[in-house]
Amino acid sequence: MAVSKIRKVSSWTLMALVGISIVVLLLFFLGGYTMEGSMKIYNNTDILLYWTYAIFFITAIVAVAFSVSGLIRSFQTNAKKATVSVVSVLLLVAVFGISYAVGSTAKLPLNADAAVYNNDVTLKLADMWLYTIYTMFVLVIIALIWGAIRKNLLKK
Repeated sequence: MAVSKIRKVSSWTLMALVGISIVVLLLFFLGGYTMEGSMKIYNNTDILLYWTYAIFFITAIVAVAFSVSGLIRSFQTNAKKATVSVVSVLLLVAVFGISYAVGSTAKLPLNADAAVYNNDVTLKLADMWLYTIYTMFVLVIIALIWGAIRKNLLKK
């Protein structure tokens, strides 16, 4: 059985990323450390962090690119289904906007180290994420219940 080109490319990409990750981890753990009091400060922490950032951003960019290309292809084949996808993303953006607007700017009693985060934008962003998580949790529960009821009704 012939292996398709996409499988070859993805396999080689995976092997390259795993290989680089192993090298970075070896550099981190075997690159030495210095002691500051009772804490170990690893010499190559910056390399590990930069690699982590790179992997995160590459993953995010590729995910968005595949989503956009899939959406474009979906509009060509089934416009109604693609429109539902776009509407769901717009609703999520609306939830972000509403939850940001509702977020509180009341200052928190924080210590001196965390006081830098005690500003209006950070407080509203934290509330936005919390309210969005709560909203999505409730919507998932509703969808589970609705799906179970719908499935039982269709059986009859």
